[in-house]
This record gives sequence, structure tokens and C-alpha cells, in this order.
Amino acid sequence: MATTGHFSGTKINVYMNSALIGCQRDSSLSSTFETIDATCKDDDGAKKALPGQLSWEVSMDAVQVFDDVNGVSAIMTAHLSKSRVLVAFTTGLEGDPLYTGYAYITSCEQSAPLNDVAVYSVTFSGDGPLSKNTVAAGGYPD
Repeated sequence: MATTGHFSGTKINVYMNSALIGCQRDSSLSSTFETIDATCKDDDGAKKALPGQLSWEVSMDAVQVFDDVNGVSAIMTAHLSKSRVLVAFTTGLEGDPLYTGYAYITSCEQSAPLNDVAVYSVTFSGDGPLSKNTVAAGGYPD
């Protein structure tokens, strides 16, 4: 059932290659597009624009869990091999928005502070379009 009303950000997760990335703490999806200046003298001083390139990225951080099948070890393997991965940003619940696209892992930072939990952060930079769909019956991944 689709999520309604106000809800906690805890419900939204990042998936890599259709598998949940474990022990997430924070995530975000950012999408922007550039404009192309189409202003001419006939526009009487008003600026005109055309849509240009669209870019997007998903960022997240998580607690390091080495034995998580889709955790920091899998992410570092994909990052170091410059592999293109499928990324999803969703609650995974039927009827909710599902944003997916292929991306490269352009950064991965691991942190191991004294007397604190070891964490990592990762940025997936889109390679191609970002699709917006709705999670199908049965949830994501199906």
C-alpha cells in the first residue's frame, strides 16, 4: 500500500543492482538540468531559455558491515573496477515512487573514528536518464 501523509525518511533506501544496501543512515537524490540561453534582441530584454542537459546523483552513508552482501565491500569493488551499476531510490512499497537509473560510483569514503562506529559515504553519478515509476505489486525489487 502506498505511503500517505507525513513519513520518516527512514522508509526511503538506496538499492544497488536491485539489492538493498545495508545499514544505511542517510540518503539523498539530486537532479538538475542546465539551461541553454536562447535570448535574442527581439525578446525586448527578457531572458529566454531552452532545457539543456539533465544530471542526477544519489548520495548515501552507512555503517560499515564487511559481511553485508551489498555493503561497503561490494561498493568498493564496483568503484575500483569503474563498473556501471543500477541504482534505485525508493521506499520499496507498492504504489510509492521508484527512481532508477544507471550510474558510476564516483566517490567512496570510509571513516574509522576513535571510539565510534566505522562508516562510509558513497556518491552514485548518473550515466543516462533517471526514470520515475511506481513500485509494482509485491514491492521493490520484484
